[in-house]
Amino acid sequence: MNRLKAKAVVFICEREVREVEFGSFNVFAQFRALGWEAVLNCYDKDIKNVFMDEIQEWMATLKCNKYDRPSQMKLTGEVNGIKVEMSFDTQRKLAKYDDLPARDYTIPSLDDLLIKPESHPRCDKQEVRYPEIPVLYSLLHGSPRFPIRYLIMNHIWICRNKVGRSVIRYCRIITRLLKQFKAITSEDRGAPKRHKPFDIRRKGVGWTYDESERYHKLKSKGQ
Repeated sequence: MNRLKAKAVVFICEREVREVEFGSFNVFAQFRALGWEAVLNCYDKDIKNVFMDEIQEWMATLKCNKYDRPSQMKLTGEVNGIKVEMSFDTQRKLAKYDDLPARDYTIPSLDDLLIKPESHPRCDKQEVRYPEIPVLYSLLHGSPRFPIRYLIMNHIWICRNKVGRSVIRYCRIITRLLKQFKAITSEDRGAPKRHKPFDIRRKGVGWTYDESERYHKLKSKGQ
C-alpha cells in the first residue's frame, strides 16, 4: 500500500446519507426497523482529513479472537503503542447501532428472493455475492434483525486478510475508535480528503437520475 501513488483513494470513508434524497425509496424506514439508522450518519466531526498512517498501522497489526457467537468477536490492533479494540461494546460507544434487539434468523432461499448470485466475474449492476443476500433481504423487508456491528467487524477482517486487495473500509468509524482510545495524538496529522455526503444525482460516470411526482429513474448508460 505504501507504494501506491494515490494512496488516499484506497481509504474508503463513509458518507452521510440524507433522508431528503432517499426517504422516497423507503431506505430510512427499513434502517430504522433494523436498528441500523446510526450508520446513515457521519461519525467523526473531522470531514476534511483522513488519518491514513494511523488507520493503516491499526489494520496491519490487527488480530481477531476466537469466538462462538458474533457478539464475542473482537478486533485488536496497535497504534502509537496503544492497543485499540473494536468489539460490540466499543462500537456501542461510537454510535447507537442495533438499538433494537437482534433475533435469530434463517437465510432465505434464492427462490424466495429471486436474486441470482454471482457465478462468474462479478458485475455490481447485475449480480450479488451469496453472503450479501440475507443483508439485502433485511434491507428490503426491515427484518429479520441481526447485528450490524458484527457485519462491520467481519467486513474489516475480510479486507485485512484478502490477498491483493488494497482497500481499507469504514475509515470514519476506525478514526472515531482510535480517538476513543486516545491512539491519535496531537502530533498526528491527517491527509486532506473531504468526506462528501452521498448525492444520488452524482452517482458517478455513466449514471443519470431523474424524478417527477410519479417516479424516480436511475439509469446507467441508458439502461
